[in-house]
Order: sequence, then C-alpha cells, then structure tokens
Amino acid sequence: MTFKHQNSPENMDAYLEKAFNLKQLEKELSNPSSQFYFVYFNNDVAGYLKVNIDDAQSEVIGDESLEIERIYIRNKFQKHGLGKCLLNKAMEIAAERKKIKSG
Repeated sequence: MTFKHQNSPENMDAYLEKAFNLKQLEKELSNPSSQFYFVYFNNDVAGYLKVNIDDAQSEVIGDESLEIERIYIRNKFQKHGLGKCLLNKAMEIAAERKKIKSG
C-alpha cells in the first residue's frame, strides 16, 4: 500500500477507517459531483481514479478546476502505464467539462 512505510500501523488504520468505511463510500458514490473510474488489466481491477468538481472537492480550488482526489494502481499492476491511462482520463474529463484553460 502506498505510503504504508511512512506511517504507523495505527495511523494507517485510522485513515482507512475514516476514508473507506461503508457510510463514507456511500456518501462519495452518491455525490453527482464525484466520479469514479476503474482500470482493468487482464480482467482484474487494477486501480481507480476519483475526480471531483464543485462542492465535492476536498480542497477549495475553484469552480473552474477539476480535482483528482485519488489515483491508485494496485502494486502488482504497476509499471504497465495504467496510472498514465487514469491521468489521461482525468485530463479528458477536465476538457469535456471545460475545466482546462487553453494556453
């Protein structure tokens, strides 16, 4: 698990309980301003992306912005370019929702 080596088991347990308990997940999944995308590798869920707009943003970054709150790839699926696929998906969503300023 990412960041596990940087945290105590107690801190990891507290974070996992807060961020991924059933009530919290139901709240996140029911928010129309949050979207989840899953990436598969050989028919296995390899990772996921969570993006937020508007009131779903975990930090106030503005209406013109799209927030990538989570982007995770399971360890055994890393080094296959899947994280890049999820990042590209986030950029695609941002462009569709006019959350990217063109230079």
